[in-house]
Amino acid sequence: MVRDNMDITALAKEHKRFMEKIDVSPYVLHKGDSHYRRAHFYKLTSKLYGSYLFTPIDTKYDEIKHIFYQFVLLDKYLENELSKVNDYASKDYSASYYDYRSEIKGKLIHHKDFSLLVQDLEEMVRLIDFVEAALEDIKKIYRTHEAKINDIVKNEKFSDCDLEVLQFGVGKVNAIQFRQGATQKTICQVARKVLSFLDSKGMNTGEFKGFYEKTKIMSLPESETRIDQSLKKLGNYQENVQLSDDELISKMIRLYEKDFYTALDEEFIRRRVRNPSVQEENDD
Repeated sequence: MVRDNMDITALAKEHKRFMEKIDVSPYVLHKGDSHYRRAHFYKLTSKLYGSYLFTPIDTKYDEIKHIFYQFVLLDKYLENELSKVNDYASKDYSASYYDYRSEIKGKLIHHKDFSLLVQDLEEMVRLIDFVEAALEDIKKIYRTHEAKINDIVKNEKFSDCDLEVLQFGVGKVNAIQFRQGATQKTICQVARKVLSFLDSKGMNTGEFKGFYEKTKIMSLPESETRIDQSLKKLGNYQENVQLSDDELISKMIRLYEKDFYTALDEEFIRRRVRNPSVQEENDD
């Protein structure tokens, strides 16, 4: 006889072992007309890994594998790590860029002494425009991401489509972060060209002293090194710059989720899930 999902607490108690506690997820996975729930068994000394039971209890093994990962991913996405990225995008860390851009547009780009540098100055303006737009895009995407998390938490249910929204949000934001970082790296390189020009013209004093000092800071090797260190967290730079936006988003999603599929592989599921179909798989 098939047990109803609402019996998960009672079922979990039947499968509980000595010195274990039970944590029943409040969230229900909806797949068409089917609803799935998860109970987590763990030792009193640690909640790390443990074992699992899903309802309906007679769910087939192949379906269990999919459901298992959906719950694991939900746990990860509900941690809302994008909030830290949004906090960064919402703070005025790029104000120095914007002041630098304003000085270029309002004063230098039309100044006769900078006529030979116009192309580099225009490129610098475009690059800083990109950084500003990237930060705005991150904040916009995060609003959708946070709204979806809040909806799941409020209603205590989720679907494959809901997870896809969360996956896309993380993939898109991380892809934007990579493009933004790559752009900041280019800003450092253009700043060196601008600095070289200023040095050649002796424009490190007088009315251009402030602009010179800002350019010098932006051109420092340490500035680019810090950017490179951040970019390393997002994968191989040379590979990433060759990818289309869609390809980069997909790669960022895989990068974010890869540890789960490595640590929690099929062998882990076969050892840790207590549904009969999984145990039968182990007996084969």
